[in-house]
Amino acid sequence: NAEDAKASRRQVERLEAQVERLEVARRKLLLEIEQNSLEIERLFTEIGLLSKSLKDQKAVSMVWESQLTEALQQNGRLTDMLAEQAQWPVPEPKTTSEGNEAENLRLENARMNKTLIEEKALRSALEQRVEELHHDNTLATVKSIDLAKMYYPVLGSIESRLVRMNREQHLPMQHTKIRHSMAVVSRHG
Repeated sequence: NAEDAKASRRQVERLEAQVERLEVARRKLLLEIEQNSLEIERLFTEIGLLSKSLKDQKAVSMVWESQLTEALQQNGRLTDMLAEQAQWPVPEPKTTSEGNEAENLRLENARMNKTLIEEKALRSALEQRVEELHHDNTLATVKSIDLAKMYYPVLGSIESRLVRMNREQHLPMQHTKIRHSMAVVSRHG
C-alpha cells in the first residue's frame, strides 16, 4: 500500500509537472497570438495608409494625364495652324529690273519665310508625335508596373507553396533514409 501511495505521488508529480509545462506553453502561445494580432493590426493600418496614398497618387496622375492630353491637343491645333499658314500662296517675283529689286527681295524673303514655316510645322508635328509616343510609353510602363505589383505576390505565394510541397514530399523520404541508415549502423555496430 505504501508503494501504491509512492507510485501515486510520483504520478501526481509527473502530472503536475506536465500541467505546468502545458501552462507555460499555453502562456507562450497566448503571447505569440497577441503579438501576431498586433502585427496584423499594424499591417492593416499600413495597408489602409498605402491604399489612401495610392488613391491620392492615382488622382494626381489622372490630373497630369488630363493636362498632358490637353497640351497635346493644343500642340496639334498649333501644328495645324502652322501647316495651314505654310499653304498660303507667295506671289511670284516680277521680271528683274532695277526698280523691282526691293520687291524681288521682299518676295524672296516671303518665300523663305514660307519654307521656314513649313519646316516649323513639320518639326512641330514630329515633336508632337514624339510626345504622344513618350506618353504612350509612360502609360505602358505604369501599367506594366501595376500588373507586376498585382501578380508578383500571387506568383510568390504559388512559388512558396510549391517549395513547401516539394519539401514535404522529400521529408518522409529523408526520414526513411535516416531510419534505414540507423538500422544498418545498429546491425553492424
